[in-house]
Amino acid sequence: MRRYNDRLEIRLSTEQKEQLYQIAGNNCTVSELIRKRLLKEPNREDKRSNKDISNELKRMGNNLNQIARVLNSMALSQSPLTASDLIDFSGDVQTAISEVRTLQNQLQSK
Repeated sequence: MRRYNDRLEIRLSTEQKEQLYQIAGNNCTVSELIRKRLLKEPNREDKRSNKDISNELKRMGNNLNQIARVLNSMALSQSPLTASDLIDFSGDVQTAISEVRTLQNQLQSK
């Protein structure tokens, strides 16, 4: 976790100061607002949202991997589906796994 130890003092008019507090509102502090807008740094809410999305994607990826493992280990004679259906389904699962990994990488790079 990043620590913010340095301080920066700026001079503002009363109206400008009030405007900053109004823009920040209840969503974040003025410091977070400045870091987010000027430095393009995500605020706590964005980080929490990204973490929740990442965790959900991990769960989906795990489920898809489990499905793929079962499909790959199952003898075609044991399946209630036709071989063609299983092959199509397996391809769909592999595509979904790839998409989940891509989304996870995108979230991690933010």
